[in-house]
Amino acid sequence: MPELHYSNRLDRLIEPLAENLDAEDPFEKAEIVVPNFSLQKWISLQLAQRAGIAANLRFIPLEKALQEMIQFPLRKPTGRILISRMMLQRLLLERLRENAADRSPIWEPLQDYLKKSSNISDADREQRLFQLSERMARLFQDYEYSRNTEILGRWKEGKFLFGSNPSKLEHWQRELWLSLFGPEGCLMRSDHSSDSNLKDLRTLSQLYDELPEEPELGKGYKRRKLHIFGLSYFSHFHQQALTQKCSRFRDIHVYALNPCMEFWENLQSVWEKKQEMREKLEHYRLHFQQDILISESDLEAGELIRNEEENPFLQAWGRPGRENIRLLNEWREWQFDEHFHDPQEGSAEPTSLLCQIQHDILVREPRREKGLKLEQDQSLQLLACTSPRREAEAVGSLIWEWVHQDPELRFNEIAVVAYEIERYQHEVEDVFQSLHGLPCQLIDGVSGSASRLQEATKRLLELCDGDYTREELFRLILNPCFLPVFSEQTGPLLRDRDQESFKERWLKWTDELGILFGLDQDTHNEKGFSHLPGHLYHWDQGLRRLAMGRFLGESQPLPGHPSPRWAQTGGISDQAKNDPGEGLPLRAYGIDAEDHEEAARFVMLMRSLMADTRDLSGIKLCGKDWGRFFRNLFKTYIGPSGKEGESEFQKLGELALSLEELDLGRKKPPTISFHEARQFFLQQLEGMKVNRGHYLAEGVTLSSYLPMRPIPFKVVFLLGMGEGRFPTSYRKDHLDLRHVPIPIRKTLEGRTVRERQIGDVSVPERDRYMFLETLVSTQERMVLSYVCRDDRTDDELKPSSVVQTLVEELNHGYLKESFQTVFHPLKNYAFPYFFPDALKDAKDKTEKNPPNWDEHAFRQATALGLRNKLEANHPVPGRLDSETISSVQLREYFSLPQSDSIYEEEFEGKGNFSLNQLRAFLECPLQSNAKRRLFLPEDEEDLTRMVHEPVSLEPLYEWQLLQKTFDLGLLGATGPDWIQLYREMLDSSLLGGALPTALFEDAMRRKHIEILSSWERHLRDLFQGKNWSKIQTAARKYLQGPLREDHPLLQFGKIFPDNNQILQLKPALQIPECKVDEQPGINIRGESEWTFEDPQDSWKMVHFPIRGIRPKHWIRLFLNGVHLAAGGIIPEHTNLLLSCVSAEKYETKEFLLPDRLTCRDYLAKLAYDMRDPASAELFPVEAVLELQKDHLSAEDWPQRLEQWLEEAFENPRSRFSSEYGPLDFPEEAKRPDDPKGTMENRFGLLFNTIGNPGT
Repeated sequence: MPELHYSNRLDRLIEPLAENLDAEDPFEKAEIVVPNFSLQKWISLQLAQRAGIAANLRFIPLEKALQEMIQFPLRKPTGRILISRMMLQRLLLERLRENAADRSPIWEPLQDYLKKSSNISDADREQRLFQLSERMARLFQDYEYSRNTEILGRWKEGKFLFGSNPSKLEHWQRELWLSLFGPEGCLMRSDHSSDSNLKDLRTLSQLYDELPEEPELGKGYKRRKLHIFGLSYFSHFHQQALTQKCSRFRDIHVYALNPCMEFWENLQSVWEKKQEMREKLEHYRLHFQQDILISESDLEAGELIRNEEENPFLQAWGRPGRENIRLLNEWREWQFDEHFHDPQEGSAEPTSLLCQIQHDILVREPRREKGLKLEQDQSLQLLACTSPRREAEAVGSLIWEWVHQDPELRFNEIAVVAYEIERYQHEVEDVFQSLHGLPCQLIDGVSGSASRLQEATKRLLELCDGDYTREELFRLILNPCFLPVFSEQTGPLLRDRDQESFKERWLKWTDELGILFGLDQDTHNEKGFSHLPGHLYHWDQGLRRLAMGRFLGESQPLPGHPSPRWAQTGGISDQAKNDPGEGLPLRAYGIDAEDHEEAARFVMLMRSLMADTRDLSGIKLCGKDWGRFFRNLFKTYIGPSGKEGESEFQKLGELALSLEELDLGRKKPPTISFHEARQFFLQQLEGMKVNRGHYLAEGVTLSSYLPMRPIPFKVVFLLGMGEGRFPTSYRKDHLDLRHVPIPIRKTLEGRTVRERQIGDVSVPERDRYMFLETLVSTQERMVLSYVCRDDRTDDELKPSSVVQTLVEELNHGYLKESFQTVFHPLKNYAFPYFFPDALKDAKDKTEKNPPNWDEHAFRQATALGLRNKLEANHPVPGRLDSETISSVQLREYFSLPQSDSIYEEEFEGKGNFSLNQLRAFLECPLQSNAKRRLFLPEDEEDLTRMVHEPVSLEPLYEWQLLQKTFDLGLLGATGPDWIQLYREMLDSSLLGGALPTALFEDAMRRKHIEILSSWERHLRDLFQGKNWSKIQTAARKYLQGPLREDHPLLQFGKIFPDNNQILQLKPALQIPECKVDEQPGINIRGESEWTFEDPQDSWKMVHFPIRGIRPKHWIRLFLNGVHLAAGGIIPEHTNLLLSCVSAEKYETKEFLLPDRLTCRDYLAKLAYDMRDPASAELFPVEAVLELQKDHLSAEDWPQRLEQWLEEAFENPRSRFSSEYGPLDFPEEAKRPDDPKGTMENRFGLLFNTIGNPGT
């Protein structure tokens, strides 16, 4: 006997389920249909708690249960194959490709869709066809389940949905469906062909139609039960299949959630109520004077309650459940069994607000005219937070507060449900971990390991479509899931070693080998890179050089690759231009002995990876073979980054093997291309979800909305309940024929069509009903939260329309006073959390402040309060920073480092600074400080970003190339031959991939030779026509501090040993500890500008910029002079002539050096200021130089500085120092408290000696 069990709580349905399971044969597997894994796990635990064990249970989705009942009604196979959605999409894709070339007018909409752009590529066209096939497969399946008779049945009979004048949309969809399932369709026509492999393919409804009306059960057949538990609604087809044919050989037991125990099938929504009243009661028009017409939003919303004598919550959100129950009740064979629970019964405590709402929904209590005058309690709360992270912090603290207050409340009785799980998951996990390790289990989420695994998979499969650029390959290699697994003969696997250090070394080798793109010379030629000389930029030349470096000396040419002819002729020969193989010599790349094994592994890995992927575009295999290939490819190059990713990696292999469905059950399946197989696989990959932890057994449950809505928890938090985010906005699918208006009788307000049928559920309706189910299922407390501020404009944001309806009804019929929302401050260390008495404004105080269990926030709030008290009672100059607090205990309590020098020790040694760092600090203290705190090396570059051959040089690289060449000219034994010197520099740089080649190299070379010649000419003019040898005699380059062995000037010194006196190696400038100020000693290293010492003339210091002379260049020279004077290299009080020599002109400024002590004090104060974290302020040098001209007072400086900064940031053409660095939004940084004082401390010596260089 089929039974229909109703209850408003799922936990009340466990009892009848358990009783029915006990009555079954214990040796037969009991089959339970569930909508998701979450409910399956919950049922298992509930049954185990009741009976001590839950065994011999088989949980299956409804689709599979129906399939098995229809395909094997009497446990006998029918030989039919069910068409899955992937199989249907594959069939539709084949038909769409054929019809896209059909000139029939029927297919014009399809052809217009494919030709939206006149220059659409074949790949884009194929992508559009694939996306369309996926949408049509989904729609045809939806038609089958919800409009089988109205749409598909009429098509099968040769009719259209609306008479003989179909729309273009219906016309081509009908033809597409008939080409598969019509009488002459490829699937139906194959019944008459014995050699066809498609004859056994059927949809679920077709298999159902083939079932006999009266199945022959046979003697001794035992009817088994099928338990369907927790499904919110069924489609028309599923209800028909269950209640008609399938019920004749299985006993159907449905356990459904019903929020109302009263008859509520006749309850009308707001729109339906208005519709009926307007049709039947003409005199009610006055009641709707302000709402004559019903809008589309009225049709979908249903939140606006206006004097309706119905339960407002059922009326606003219950339509999907009401219609589902109505359709279920239409079957007369049901035996009804009710298990409703009134939350107010048996409770000795006063009724909570949540229980009162649940009771009113249960008994269909109408909207009250007079309120109950209840007090607001903790059973229903609304949190307004400024960001998703603040939501997570507020929820985490509230959990700890309630667990502390109620010892019987367990973590696994609490659920945190986020509608947008991808937006909240990582915030919640991170916050819960920081809040004393609050345990958390993830359900139906996206783990970090899974997303990295998916990214690695996509990049691996996309390699063959690109040019194998450095960026493409290292985005894959640097992914933590990229694990090259080879045989044991190659040595230890990388999963057991420090991968990151090796991968960074691989990237360094790739950069120094000049590898940019392309597999080998043949691929360069095939792709039209004929303008490039041979053996440049591609992987083959780099890997060969790396492999041969073990056997040949550094830079030794490889056998068979002689030096190119252009090296002797001064240009690229005609033969080299016409013959791509005639280019640079392949020179061995020398590596250290300890790197030989690692280099061999890298070479083997890259050779293997390229061999396995380079030809995939031209290969065709069947779906089964593609699945096996993908799985083996993943096992070779990809692996889980940790134990938590092992299940995701296993799912990856299962998804790959599912490509066998593309063979459509054929014995000899046709082959498909790699790109098509990849599209199907990536489509499956997008839907991969992650479950982590022991669900419902330990820890707070974190989940998305769909799998959690009906499961009863004591405490439920709903995150992301903001307006425009929940419920999902209604979006009409213009391909969906179910949205085509159906003509109906003209009503009074002018509506002539309807677009839905009973049982249709839109996405907004689904979301509202999910909220209703959660509301009636929560046992004790329900907390809603939303983001109340726009993070960009700071505008106020409202809660969801569902929440607004709830609050409106609470204020109208339940509460004594208006419902109070809990507003959380912007910062989690705000005073209201910890020190409400310290608030000055009474309006900020509440009877009970929201809890905050974050100990770090408490320490921050305590430090902030202490600082305010200290500044109020004992004012200190400047900001109160970590250096002001000397007590070790205070520093530990406030989580401050014991000494800021720890950063120095980690970065480059205690008290060590470079001259470039001091200069960068003067130019922009904000970006300089950020770069230092992030431990970013000077002039850092992203080596993975270099993709194509350069057509020009970045300004920094260009200046370095010219500077090195000019250095070589000053160090040479004879007069400079700039063409020859420049050629030597290019020869060493081309194989590194740093410089343009071919035509671009010729243009750059001509420009650079002209610049070098101009520098020489201006330098000779500066020395009043002295010959080059005398200039060399006076030239000095001071290198202070430790140097790398590969420093260019050291290498030049080895080449020209006769001119070693030009290079002066000096120790770093040491400034001892200052005992008065308790400042530690510092060391300042640096490379000086070219300095010229002439006994008969003044000292000269020269900087060589490329384009123009800027104020920054004078600051560079000024710092160099102070540095040399502080070290005693240039005598104090020397008149130093500073010169900037550009390609166009040269300028000079006289700099009377201060005494040595003044120079040392200036550098020391600058270094101490740089070390201070409080110095990270927005104070660019351009503003300093511009505002200093106006001789402003200390009072006027802050306003004028702010004005200058606003104008600079608003001007798109403005370029200043603060825009370059690791901080992307410097305009939000703090300004100096005393800008004039800061200017005088840092730039006073500059202005007093050489003046303002900006004038």
